[in-house]
Amino acid sequence: MTKLRLKIDAMNPSELDLLRDIDPDLPVIGTDQWRAAWDSLFRAAHEGLCWVARARQDERGGEGTWEVVGYIASHRCFFGRMFIEHVMVAEAMRRRGVATALIRHVESRCRGRDVFTSVRASRAGACTFLERLEYEPAGELHGLNEDDPQRFYLRRVPSRKQRRQDRQYEETDTPPVECREDVPDGDSPESGEAPSVPADEASSSIAAPAGEAADAPPEV
Repeated sequence: MTKLRLKIDAMNPSELDLLRDIDPDLPVIGTDQWRAAWDSLFRAAHEGLCWVARARQDERGGEGTWEVVGYIASHRCFFGRMFIEHVMVAEAMRRRGVATALIRHVESRCRGRDVFTSVRASRAGACTFLERLEYEPAGELHGLNEDDPQRFYLRRVPSRKQRRQDRQYEETDTPPVECREDVPDGDSPESGEAPSVPADEASSSIAAPAGEAADAPPEV
């Protein structure tokens, strides 16, 4: 039995051709079709906004080798917001948490800001995956794909301060109720009623739990 270990590194532009091992549909660099498919990847890599996931499956009694098993590319050209443009995971490594780790890695660089992405509305699995990661539908664009609108998703990434406040709230057995001396008897809030606090976000750790669903959203 093997144990998966995962690390995420910035993609070196000189190593981009390695991504063809993950996505065989990418044309070979230098051919007639390569420029349109690779333009956004080159841009993301040169801007430091493309990352690769490397996995090592440790065998008993020895060490395995690190292999590229997924990548994510993003940009900041969407009204100044971070936009996840490509996510791809090697077929043999899907549903092991790789896509989740890649997305959380991008979010870790956007504390207190918005992160957008989009998928075709017909990709029900990808839509469910994003919603499970707390992404909210932010509208659809019709006409981009024939009879298949592009659905946009948004996640407002909590700041470190918000995350600390959420943890403190969860650790409190009885949430405090604000008391005011100028409130007459009988007009105070009902017992147990307290201001709502946003639910805690999922961990942004890059660990890849075994068995975690990781259906990556398709490329845009």
